[in-house]
Amino acid sequence: MCKSPFPNAAIDVGTNTLRLLIGCVDKGKLVRLSAERAVTRLGRDIPQKGVLNEDSIEKSIISLLQFKASIEKYKTHNTIAVGTSALRDAGNSRQFIEAVKARTGISINIVSGDKEAELTVLGVLGNCPILSMPAFITDIGGGSTEWVFCDSSSTIAAKSSLQIGAVRLYQQFIHSDPPARAEIKNIKKAVFESVIQSFLISGINSVINAGEIKSFVATGGTATTVAAINLGLDTYDADIIHLHTISFCKLKALLEYLLSVPLCERAIVKGLEPERADIIIPGIIILLTLMEILKTDSLTVTDYGLLEGVLLTSGDRS
Repeated sequence: MCKSPFPNAAIDVGTNTLRLLIGCVDKGKLVRLSAERAVTRLGRDIPQKGVLNEDSIEKSIISLLQFKASIEKYKTHNTIAVGTSALRDAGNSRQFIEAVKARTGISINIVSGDKEAELTVLGVLGNCPILSMPAFITDIGGGSTEWVFCDSSSTIAAKSSLQIGAVRLYQQFIHSDPPARAEIKNIKKAVFESVIQSFLISGINSVINAGEIKSFVATGGTATTVAAINLGLDTYDADIIHLHTISFCKLKALLEYLLSVPLCERAIVKGLEPERADIIIPGIIILLTLMEILKTDSLTVTDYGLLEGVLLTSGDRS
């Protein structure tokens, strides 16, 4: 239990999902008290129109009002809301932020891709003490994918934010049900080129070629969903999912199955939320591409990440 009478709240306004975490820092460790999320698909129109979807804006504000009720229930001392890929890219982000402030009182701060990566790795490393170093940590979101390479001393040696995400790739490339072979080929090409370019710019190619990476860790909706599917969970359980490992072969077999069935069948797969049944395919392709390039045969899934990093940096201000 958290000894502080004043926990803090962190909100992630993401491309696909809004998430709330309430917790506090006790002796440098994060204690999670409550978590909520709502799929609003805020960034679904960005690839075609460059703006946040109007219906999703209203749905997001309603969800934030529900989050606010929980925040007030826990009497939180401080609320930190961060906007990620969708708000970084959309032409009407400022109008959305102003509307949220006016109707909910919540102030949203847009963070850069690099800052998002730093906060994510802080949240992951603070709750994955058994990781072997060097480690590669990735957060696959709806609109972007962040990765961080930590050296043998757990120091961030390289990081990048890529303009590839599960929602973004789905909107850009998938127009068939099930997806056509050519559509999947185009996704794989776009992901591969984006990842390779980021590795070249960051200068970690020599590390990859030398096979020095000891841990491959993934967080975000895609990673936790494939863990839930692999575990056959009827309901999401963060404690069971955290630190679950999945082999490359199992992940590849899962993708092949999901590609073989229509959306209506994917939506009833145990462990797969119906709201993610469309975007899970491009998300898995990102994971598999990273694993192939990094020459790793398994991944470790963590339920910790950006929100935990936000709370850890907020500290205990009571």
